[in-house]
Amino acid sequence: MWRSILRRSAAFARIAGLLAFSAWQLGAQYQTSAGQGPPPGTTPPPATAGRQTDTQDTALGEPKGAAIVVHVVLEDGAALSVPPLVTLPTGSDCRLQDAFLSGTVTLRATGHLYVEGQAAGGVRWQQTTCVIWRLSVPGYQTFQGMVWNGGTIKLHRLGEHEGAEVSLTTLSAPAAARKAYDRGEAAMIKKKWPEAEKHFEEALAIYPAYAPAWSELGTALTEQNRLNDAMNALQKSRSADPKYIKPIVQMAGVQGRQERWQEELKTTDAALAMHPVSFPGAYYYHAEACYHLDLLEEAAHAVHTAIETDLGLEFPQAHFLAGLVLAKGHQRSPAVQEFQLYLQMAPKGEHAAEAKAHIAELTRLEGAS
Repeated sequence: MWRSILRRSAAFARIAGLLAFSAWQLGAQYQTSAGQGPPPGTTPPPATAGRQTDTQDTALGEPKGAAIVVHVVLEDGAALSVPPLVTLPTGSDCRLQDAFLSGTVTLRATGHLYVEGQAAGGVRWQQTTCVIWRLSVPGYQTFQGMVWNGGTIKLHRLGEHEGAEVSLTTLSAPAAARKAYDRGEAAMIKKKWPEAEKHFEEALAIYPAYAPAWSELGTALTEQNRLNDAMNALQKSRSADPKYIKPIVQMAGVQGRQERWQEELKTTDAALAMHPVSFPGAYYYHAEACYHLDLLEEAAHAVHTAIETDLGLEFPQAHFLAGLVLAKGHQRSPAVQEFQLYLQMAPKGEHAAEAKAHIAELTRLEGAS
């Protein structure tokens, strides 16, 4: 089992090249891991799309600045109630220009991005592409993957046991509550946690059922180390919208900080049952709980999934945790590789000193054996 973990970890490091590759390439790797061909829910480009070439043509698709226009439709034919919420990977070679209530999303290429393939009859084509990290509409499954000009994304309604990235309560929020919420988000970007707390409380005073405001209030309180207050806010977010995954994942994170491993495990079990593909934290916190409860095989699987799904590189500590899991399983060399990856991604991270100590000790033990 541990050899398998090592192979998967090494393969991911080779394919993703976490520091050498851009987030675009990580997104492309995600598509490869999901299977060959276009991502689910999209219409593939026609054989004549893009720039047709022979096998010797090395032209780089459409020019820099080209528009990539994509249309979002709902499987049940319903009209969108809000414009799609689009997030691109960090360091993307595309930028979001517009997202309309009609479902039209316009991206702009800031670099030369293309894929190529071969259609029936041997005709080769190239198509300018962008990778979308997350595209969400309340009440529907989140999309992640590669898109191209003229493509269509079909979103499927959430199933009974699936969770949502965007809370349906957002649709009912009064304008004043949304403005207060936006001010809170702006304060959070600047890490002004008390100010963010104040704005989220303003939003909640106007609209107490505003699940994302409770969730973000939980974040602001967590950052101020007011963990009990944060848990209370997150519980209220979860109660306001039981299908909203984010506060459940956040609760697991707080429980981990409090070293309440059994509770963290139970909370992450609930999150994982909701298919949280856009929330690598659900897998990371599950792995953390399993590691501390000596469930090493489950911890290894969960931390690997956390690394694979972390397209935004939110959890460099997943590599540190992977190192701990491997070291506990007496896999010294692969553990050292994971600790080194962590240090490359977060040289001044919370666990940097500990990672260096682990590398030194494991290297010594490996040399002595």
